[in-house]
Amino acid sequence: MAKKQKAVWGWVFTGVPAELTDSDKKKLEVDFQDVVSSLKDNGCLEESAENDAKYQLYAIDIFLKWHKHFLYVFCKRKDNREGRISPEPYREYGIVRIECMQGYKFKLAYFRHTGKWEPLPMYDHSDIEVCKKAIKEEPWFQVF
Repeated sequence: MAKKQKAVWGWVFTGVPAELTDSDKKKLEVDFQDVVSSLKDNGCLEESAENDAKYQLYAIDIFLKWHKHFLYVFCKRKDNREGRISPEPYREYGIVRIECMQGYKFKLAYFRHTGKWEPLPMYDHSDIEVCKKAIKEEPWFQVF
C-alpha cells in the first residue's frame, strides 16, 4: 500500500493592494458609474404605494461605497413583509466587492447568502473593462 501524503499548509502571494488617493477614488467612481446606472435600470423600482402593495421586498437604489482599497456596490431594498426582524423598512445588501490592486487591476467578489464575500478566481487581476462586463452580465451580480 502507498503511504498517505501529509497536507502542507503555506502562504500564497495574492498581490499587493493599491494605495489610492482621493482623486484615484473619484476616478474609479466615475468609471463604475455606468455599471451602477445599468444595474439600476435593470433591477430597481420607484418607491411608491403601488409597488408597496405589489411587492413585499424590492430594490429601490444601487450605490457605491468605499472602505480602504475596496469599492462596494450596494443595493438598498424596501422590506414590506409582516414578520421582518428589523423595524427599519430599508436594508442594504451587497452586490459586488471590487478590490483595487496595483497596476490598475481588480479582483471581484460576490456577496453570499451566508453574509460573506466570496472571491471569484476567474476575475483575479482583471482590467476595468473585463470587470464592468462581468458585473453587468454574470449571474452572481444580479439585482433581484
